[in-house]
Amino acid sequence: MSPYRPDLVECWVFRVPPSGELEFLLIHRGADRIFPGLWQCVTGGLEPGERVPMTALREVREEVGFGPA
Repeated sequence: MSPYRPDLVECWVFRVPPSGELEFLLIHRGADRIFPGLWQCVTGGLEPGERVPMTALREVREEVGFGPA
């Protein structure tokens, strides 16, 4: 196992609809945030003791409301 642990995650949510053209979910940063108006993937930071996959799932749930279903 690597001795390095990231403290940030990027979550690239995508789908392939029947048309076959790959689609990505991007979120638009608010005017009151750093880098206002930027379109980006879901991002976030690890909480103490949290593993990377769980961080990714939590951030997607918190930022866009997508859950396990």
